[in-house]
Amino acid sequence: MQFKESIKQVTLIVAVAAVAALITFFIHPKAPALYEVTVVNENEVSLVEVRQWTGEVIWIDARSEKDYAKGHVQGALLLNQENWADLLWQHREVIEAIEESPVVVYCDGTTCRRSSEIAERLRTELGLEQVYVLKGDWRE
Repeated sequence: MQFKESIKQVTLIVAVAAVAALITFFIHPKAPALYEVTVVNENEVSLVEVRQWTGEVIWIDARSEKDYAKGHVQGALLLNQENWADLLWQHREVIEAIEESPVVVYCDGTTCRRSSEIAERLRTELGLEQVYVLKGDWRE
């Protein structure tokens, strides 16, 4: 009889501990992800890799005009979805001159999809081959 009572107590303690652990996991601000998906994109490039390249690199900022005005990579061209045609016309001489130079498109970090969208348009609509999306934040 005492053995059954001990088993019940141990089970209760384990259950309470498990519930406390789950609650802590879900409300803790630095809780690790339950799973992590790493998507490898062959068109992504890190700042470390770009710094190793030789020759000229064309930088394209895919953010809004307001964000661009607040700060951007020195010499970067503004080219976003909102004003695609106007900005493309404004930068036509530079874009037409791109031959073998790699183009790196950036926006505000890894959660921003703007850079991927602009990079895809540069590849498909303008036929540029060496178009990459910057991995990480441009402020690095």
